[in-house]
Amino acid sequence: MAAVLASSRGLTVSSSTKGLFLIFTLLSLICLSSALIDKDQLEKFKDSYQKSHQQLEKLKIVLKQHVTDSKQKVTVFKQQMDFITEKLKETEAYIDREEEQLGRKIEESEKDLQEQKKFIEFLEEQQTEL
Repeated sequence: MAAVLASSRGLTVSSSTKGLFLIFTLLSLICLSSALIDKDQLEKFKDSYQKSHQQLEKLKIVLKQHVTDSKQKVTVFKQQMDFITEKLKETEAYIDREEEQLGRKIEESEKDLQEQKKFIEFLEEQQTEL
């Protein structure tokens, strides 16, 4: 039983020593890290962060304006294209009407020429009979 008590006491001493060592190690790391990062460096990090944040905000504004401008340009271009498309349709309709009228005039001219040819042939026949 004494051996059990001795071994349990050793275990307790060993555990508390390990705990103290762990606490000492953590405190050493905290002190070391706080010694490595001084207030000037912290201020520099803060300034750098602030500048980066401001640049990001400016970039957001510029990009938003660029997108807005691009959308406006596309809208204007689309309106112009719609106008041109409408004018092209009107022009095409005008050309179709002109083509139809020209076709009728050509048909009339061909009929007139055929009638003139028949009349010339008739006169030639009359002349040969005389």
